[in-house]
Amino acid sequence: MKKRNSRGFTLSETLTTVLLLAIVFAGITGGIVAVSDAYQKITVRSEAQTLLSTTVTEISKELREAVNISSDDGKISFYSARRGRYISIQNGTDTVGIVIREYSDGSETETEEIRLLSEKTETSNLVSLIDPEKSIQLENGVIRFAVYVTAEKDLQSGPAKAIISMDISIRPYSAV
Repeated sequence: MKKRNSRGFTLSETLTTVLLLAIVFAGITGGIVAVSDAYQKITVRSEAQTLLSTTVTEISKELREAVNISSDDGKISFYSARRGRYISIQNGTDTVGIVIREYSDGSETETEEIRLLSEKTETSNLVSLIDPEKSIQLENGVIRFAVYVTAEKDLQSGPAKAIISMDISIRPYSAV
């Protein structure tokens, strides 16, 4: 009978060990990827909620002191007591989000276009917009419309998918 050398591992033992380690590492890597994706989704959702809240606050500030309010074609036009001039709030061109257009008088001759929120506010390439599918309504002195937050890349690839949205009702002080 042959005496077996007990100083090493056989090829089959080594291959079995390598296979088991590969399976364990694949499971760990899959778990890390899943946790990373979940973290990314939660972060984007949280930033979208913050952006929506900031958008609603800024629009509310403008509309609270609004006089001579009208709405047409996806924009809200009014005289702003805060700014001392006529303005409109609407979606900007390209992917800049909601903008304020100021007019020197009640005419449609624009003097300036200002972003409602700064670029620093719109983090993670998120942008807030007035929902064009829900019309802006003026009823009994109350302005009703919807705002949503989407990713900038979604705007470039077709209809934007809302990450989060909110229906807004604001009664200006002049309507009270």
